[in-house]
Amino acid sequence: MNRSGSDGGSGLIRRLLPELGQDSAALAAYTTTVLIGALWIHAHPAPAVQAAYDADPTLAALRLDFTEAFGRSLAIFLTGLLARAGH
Repeated sequence: MNRSGSDGGSGLIRRLLPELGQDSAALAAYTTTVLIGALWIHAHPAPAVQAAYDADPTLAALRLDFTEAFGRSLAIFLTGLLARAGH
């Protein structure tokens, strides 16, 4: 599943979590990149969205802390991959 044509971070993941194997490590590297992009954009909204958040306190639940959301999402994803691999 090497989407980039290079290691793409899967080597690091395999060193940290060797039980994942090559395919799952490549999936983890790819998905980590997607998570970073999606969560970063959501955590740093466009000015109009930020203005809506500021104007309407009921939208506070939609605000996202990037570090917390990324850590939680990555932990859940990797836990699932490990469970799927039988660990």
